[in-house]
Amino acid sequence: MSIETDAHWVDDRSPARALARVEEAVYALDEAWRFTFVNDRAAAMLGYDPDDLLGNDIRDVMPRIDETVVGKRLREAVSTQTPARFESYDEGLERRFAVRIHPADDGVTACFRDVTDRKERERRLHSQQSWLRALFDNSPDGIIVHDAEGSVLDANDTQLAALGYEREDLGSMNVADFEVGLERDELESVWSEMPECEVLKTEGEHRRANGETFPVEVWVNRTTVDGTDRYIAISRDITERKQRERELRRNREFIERAQETAAMGGWEGNLETDELRWTDEVYRIHDLPVGETVSLDDALGFYHPDDRPAIVDALERLTGDGEPYDLELRIITAADRVRWVRTIGDPQVDDDGDVIGVIGVLQDITEQKHLETSLQESERSLRELTDIASDTDRDFEAKLTALLELGAERLGLPYGFLNRIEGSTQHTVRAVGDHPELQTGASAPNSETYCRKTIQRAEPLTVQNAVAEGWKGDSAYERYDLACYIGATVTVEGETYGTLCFAADDCRDHEFDDTERAFVELLVQWISDELTTASFESKLHDLNETAQRLMSVPSRSEVAAVTVESAKSILNMPIAGVWWYDERRDALVPECMTQAAGEYMTDQPVFESGQALAWDAFTTREMQVYDDLRGVDGLHNEDTFLGSEVIVPLGDHGVMLVGSVEQRAFSETDLTLLEVLSSTVEAALVRAKREGVLRETQAELKQSNEELERFAYAASHDLQEPLRTISSYLTLLERRCGEELDDDAVEFIEFAVDGADRMREMIQALLAYSRVGTRGASFEPVDVSKLFDRVIAGLNVKITETNATVSTPATDATVVGDQAQLAQLFQNHIENGIKYNTGDPEIDISVHHRDGSIVFEVTDDGIGMEPDRIDEIFDVFQRLHTRGEYAGTGIGLSICRKIAERHGGDIAVDSAPGEGTTFSITLPKADATDE
Repeated sequence: MSIETDAHWVDDRSPARALARVEEAVYALDEAWRFTFVNDRAAAMLGYDPDDLLGNDIRDVMPRIDETVVGKRLREAVSTQTPARFESYDEGLERRFAVRIHPADDGVTACFRDVTDRKERERRLHSQQSWLRALFDNSPDGIIVHDAEGSVLDANDTQLAALGYEREDLGSMNVADFEVGLERDELESVWSEMPECEVLKTEGEHRRANGETFPVEVWVNRTTVDGTDRYIAISRDITERKQRERELRRNREFIERAQETAAMGGWEGNLETDELRWTDEVYRIHDLPVGETVSLDDALGFYHPDDRPAIVDALERLTGDGEPYDLELRIITAADRVRWVRTIGDPQVDDDGDVIGVIGVLQDITEQKHLETSLQESERSLRELTDIASDTDRDFEAKLTALLELGAERLGLPYGFLNRIEGSTQHTVRAVGDHPELQTGASAPNSETYCRKTIQRAEPLTVQNAVAEGWKGDSAYERYDLACYIGATVTVEGETYGTLCFAADDCRDHEFDDTERAFVELLVQWISDELTTASFESKLHDLNETAQRLMSVPSRSEVAAVTVESAKSILNMPIAGVWWYDERRDALVPECMTQAAGEYMTDQPVFESGQALAWDAFTTREMQVYDDLRGVDGLHNEDTFLGSEVIVPLGDHGVMLVGSVEQRAFSETDLTLLEVLSSTVEAALVRAKREGVLRETQAELKQSNEELERFAYAASHDLQEPLRTISSYLTLLERRCGEELDDDAVEFIEFAVDGADRMREMIQALLAYSRVGTRGASFEPVDVSKLFDRVIAGLNVKITETNATVSTPATDATVVGDQAQLAQLFQNHIENGIKYNTGDPEIDISVHHRDGSIVFEVTDDGIGMEPDRIDEIFDVFQRLHTRGEYAGTGIGLSICRKIAERHGGDIAVDSAPGEGTTFSITLPKADATDE
């Protein structure tokens, strides 16, 4: 490239001249790298005048240019004929230039523009932008920039992390996509109405990418950029703040509930301004609306007139001496109710130690005071209850009345009553108080009573204010008009019997406390126990009568019939049956069942050996109890109609089954009574079997006795005849040959005759002994006084001969018996008293009544006997003395005992040698014998 220098510099309008005036440094080089053009700025940059550079080689001016970026890019541009743009830093000039190179066929042109200052500005701007971005991205709050439609334009890292989105994902979303509860059109409406440069503050919820939501507080600012609305939304996650707020709210609510539960509140008084501040609970204690203005004087005015001096004095000591106080006093509330409160006051002092205020606590202790009083009343009532319950001089009805009166007094209620519920009817068993509908013997439909609700509850039913508690319009309230009530369920043997209740016409000013409920439950327990005991004793009595019946029935079939009848009527078990063990079949075979059981099955089953629950009970001899037969293995019939069952073994005789169609739990009382019944049945079966054998034995004995009696009669007659013959012939021999017989022969004949006579007496006595039970007369009433007269008259000669004294009592006693045998009985004892006596005999007879019997005591003053030989005197032919000492056969007392035993009596002896003897003869009274 060639440039005419003169033209360049001469013509101010030439391109060269124009290039000379531009802000850039421009120079041109020819093919030999010589300067063909240099403007002023380029020359100044190189440190030369323009004229000095023209025609010179740039390598001479800038020896190291080939090593520079500019030199390298110049060569590349020329060789490739491609323009180049780049920036280069000149270390010598310490400046940065923007370079443009334009190649041509005959050279190259280079333009240099100094951009050092601009670059510095750009660097500073970039640094500032980086700092702002860092602030933007690292802000603790999330920041989103969006347009008027809600499209996200930018978001900081905090916002991205909070929402869980990547930047490119969030950049394609709308604010409405993560704003919970607001639609897009709602948001656009809000944004459009925002004034520019004003901040909108709101709270809401944002939705994360995973679907979770969290609370946020948002500040939105509207601004204009190049005439376009832009919105900067700063959001803050307020989850922790909300949690703290909830915790604070819970704490406040807890404190309020605690204060309300404890009926305790706080208060603060300013003594200088007379201002008073109460917590909500203090207002409630005073029955005042929360927040109502109350002065210190107003507060003092609530105290009961009798207690006001105490609180005034306490405040004066507090303000004067700084003395705190803790008092229990009464207040009269705004609702005119008397309450006990515990009031505590502590002084507040200033820096000088002067009392300027008081801070305190107020607690409602009305219930506590009432409970203390109630506990004292309960202790007194419990002592009285114990005294009443243990009073043996009162029967159950008298005790019940006394306890109802005690309960009414303890509860402060005028009416007390015990009800029996039968079906749909309530019967008042016993009542105290003058309520016209609640009197002993009254009845009412159960649907019109409080009791229908009472029996549905495990704990007592209480009504403090019937109208306020929703009873108005209820049939029970309409019938009885009882505004206050407490009642509990009475059970007997696990079944509902009825209710024990106390009531009043007027409402109660406080609820029934625990001690009052406990007292009612204690009364209920006592009544339940007494009724259970009475029921049990009644059933035992009935079972005793059943036992007497069972002891008189002659056969097993009749025993079974009485057994199932007893199970039905006494034990209230309508489904019952008896099975006997058949040894031949080795099975339990049915005997009988109740009518109710027959309604469910036509025939009783036979239980084969090893089969069925009944067989298990029979073989183990243990009662089997099944409160719920469902699911029990070993059922004889899996489709049984029974819901519950008890299998009672009857020893080795069989089993008794009792059950219920409905599922029921058998009580201990049920099982005890079943055991009693089963024992009675076993005893009856044993007795029946034994009596059967006995009857057979008796029949055999009767026949044997009749044969023996016939034999005895015949034998005694046949024996006495030879004895009479012997005695007669010996007597005849003695008369005819007496003169021819020597003394020995005469003595021998006398011995033989005497022996024959004694033998005849013994045979006659033995015959009399055998005939006591067989030849006696029938029994009839015997007047004892007349009997004694007859005996004394018969012994009159012997009494006179022996100078004896016999004393008999004047008595109206009567016995039933064989008059002849009874006369023989007493005659024998009197004769013995005369016989065994060495002086003038004295015999005394006395009569005593004892437990349905009459005891006759025959006392003599005779020789007596050794105590260890007393039992021998009643043995047949047993003698304590020789015939030479006392005559007799030794069978008299044996006959006496047999006579006493025939009459259902007995004989006892009390004797000692030389002290006489007392025979005690016990015979049944006339009205105590069934003979």
